[in-house]
Amino acid sequence: MSILSNNRRLFKYCPKCGEAALRFVKSSKLVCGKCRFEYYHNNAAAAAAIITDNKGKILFVKRAQEPKKGMLDLPGGFADHGESAEEAIKREIKEELCLKTASVKYLCSAANIYKYKGVTYSTVDLGFFCKVNDISEAKASDDAQSIIFIAPDKIQMKKIAFKSIRKIISFYLAGL
Repeated sequence: MSILSNNRRLFKYCPKCGEAALRFVKSSKLVCGKCRFEYYHNNAAAAAAIITDNKGKILFVKRAQEPKKGMLDLPGGFADHGESAEEAIKREIKEELCLKTASVKYLCSAANIYKYKGVTYSTVDLGFFCKVNDISEAKASDDAQSIIFIAPDKIQMKKIAFKSIRKIISFYLAGL
């Protein structure tokens, strides 16, 4: 099911006038047929961190929640309102790994589809290479079930939760 057809079933009522007249006029624009209210269901920004240990192994988290519960992911998450991607990744590293970020370097971005509680979101995932103060203090917290370090040549892409994260990892590995 496409993003548009899935969300078309969910978004019917205008938040301004309450009528069941809300219609998608293109993939991200909704317009109320009665009061002409317009809403853009745009991409959500998310950030993902590649963090390595002193041997060059990449830190992965095992997802504790749906979607893709139990699969591998990079630490990260959605940017909050008013937050830059760099601020978001630092916050997410602290929340998921209990670590303080020393530096952040942008790598690349990748589009993603994120299905959560019946709504299909289109996201832009921003990949960063991050250094942390003391990797030995990393512990799984928040929505990370556990932490695993994997050598670049041992990564099994089929075990990575999202296509966008596989793209970010591939971009990083190509630069090694």
